[in-house]
Amino acid sequence: MLITVWNLIYEEGQESINTISVSSFDTPMWQDSGFIYIRSEREGSGSFLFKHLNSNEERAQRYGATLPSGQNIQSVGYRYDPVKNSLEPISEKEWDQANSTVADCGYDPVDEKDTLQRDNDGTLRHRGTLKPIVPIGKTVLQLRYSPNRTIIAILSSTGSRPEGVGWFGAPSGATGTHFVELFSLINGERIQKPFRLPIGGTSGSTLSICWSNDNRYLVCHDMYYFKLCILPVYRQEDGKR
Repeated sequence: MLITVWNLIYEEGQESINTISVSSFDTPMWQDSGFIYIRSEREGSGSFLFKHLNSNEERAQRYGATLPSGQNIQSVGYRYDPVKNSLEPISEKEWDQANSTVADCGYDPVDEKDTLQRDNDGTLRHRGTLKPIVPIGKTVLQLRYSPNRTIIAILSSTGSRPEGVGWFGAPSGATGTHFVELFSLINGERIQKPFRLPIGGTSGSTLSICWSNDNRYLVCHDMYYFKLCILPVYRQEDGKR
């Protein structure tokens, strides 16, 4: 079950910030490297589907690579139901019957220079207002733009990552508490309270984030897909998630 709590306080120095705490789902059918794909079960519905391809399957589907002898693509997936707060297995047929567009969690074509600028000290700023975009975590691990290009999601950690690991545009393992924060690409303002993640915390626990195509959810997972967190995004225009 996914649980959302709105009154947790994270203290960094003298600053106290309300955070959203979420639980994680186990994904025992995956537990392998590769990529996941996301689509709504129906356009406009609150439930959506996940599909996972392991490394060999992903290369075969994305690049036309040849699978090892005797192996076929046998992806398996889950359905997220926001009413039940549940993650349930689905078949390949159920995935294929959905009529919505597919979000590819291994692909993000947007260049940060389109909307952000970086100071010499590494500070990110909104290009239009020059407002600093400062995440809770001192170590920025990943930037992800919403499909409608109005929000940037930042994955950060209060700890550190191994030296020599590049972070821009790609996930890297880090120690400490992990957060996902949302900032407007229109005015640089923070959008809703930060999400405090229950996964991560060591240099080997590499995390990554991905948007659903309808801009309503962010998904966070570890490198080998042992666990999944689903983060509802508050839509200011209609007061809904």
